[in-house]
Amino acid sequence: MDLEAGDGPVDRPRVLVHRHRVLQANPAARAAGVETGLRLATARALCEALEVREADDGARDDALRHQGRQLLALTPQVCPAPPASLLLEVGGCLKLFGGFQGLLARVDRYRLHCPFTTRLGLGPTPLAAWHLTDPPPLDEVPEAARFQAWLADLPLDGLDLDGRLIERLQAPGFRTLGELYPLPRPALGKRFGAPFLDWLQRLLGEKPDPRRPLAPPRPFRERREFDDPLDNLDHLHRPMETLLGELATDLERHQESVAAIRWHLYLNNGHRDTLVIRRAHPGHDVATWLDLTRRRLEHQVLEAPVLALGLDGGRPRPRNPALADLFPDPGARAPLAGLLEKLAAEPALRLYRPDREPGHLPEETERGRAPLERP
Repeated sequence: MDLEAGDGPVDRPRVLVHRHRVLQANPAARAAGVETGLRLATARALCEALEVREADDGARDDALRHQGRQLLALTPQVCPAPPASLLLEVGGCLKLFGGFQGLLARVDRYRLHCPFTTRLGLGPTPLAAWHLTDPPPLDEVPEAARFQAWLADLPLDGLDLDGRLIERLQAPGFRTLGELYPLPRPALGKRFGAPFLDWLQRLLGEKPDPRRPLAPPRPFRERREFDDPLDNLDHLHRPMETLLGELATDLERHQESVAAIRWHLYLNNGHRDTLVIRRAHPGHDVATWLDLTRRRLEHQVLEAPVLALGLDGGRPRPRNPALADLFPDPGARAPLAGLLEKLAAEPALRLYRPDREPGHLPEETERGRAPLERP
């Protein structure tokens, strides 16, 4: 994920470096002879077209959290496992997706559109799922005994353990994890340390392994950077539609709506323009928000090209579908709220809502409020 955090996998040679040493190399770089641990000068000598990227923990963690939020559509229990793993508790979601095969189909659909190289793991515990990657084709959830057999076949040198500890485990002649199963747990802890015993028990499910799930951002807030500055507001329509689609998915997931959104245009001159779009009643549909946004953009003047676009979803409000009409009258007039929203999106109209209050002077008897403000 570190190599792909910016723009996903690439075909050209690329390495991740820290303190002038190669931490990771993509397949194209490895094909040129670049390996982990080489000095950067040596790697450049082996591959002149090598693209170098400095290790950035912040960018990697941000990318991991963003992908975790996408997976909240599958289960509310998504736990980041740095540096590059996400753990999903899916036992309670099987009925929602029509069984194990339906769930796997949704996971495969996500992996198909994921901008990163992915590997699928499956297991009864978080550590087991991390180690049991690329499972064979399955029709249903495997039994616990089958998972235990797969774990028993794992070689010790492939476990997520410190290299020196692996050497200590191999010194008596152990080669696979299953060879440690019959040994008494207190003896293992005394010989190889309490941390290893804790790790083994969490791996095998003999001890709980609580993880903190990823909390969805509330309210919704996303930002998109552009490779080239945009000097035409019409070019913002497509990224705005994409961000509104993500907002609608987030609101649908939580059965919520919003009454206002804020667009942030980050300009090339260092300034930021903010556009506030309001609705008469909270909503969640992309079409209405996009229509109101385009009407507002028609009156916007750019002082400089746009470098990035941000969207804030405002304070979400729970929906109440019970208030909707089950059998609406086909001859009924359309509600005036839609017309009011479109008129309010036209700044040139200077629309306001009269608010009458007692006063001695004429200008005190009628004051203007925002057109979509609650009376």
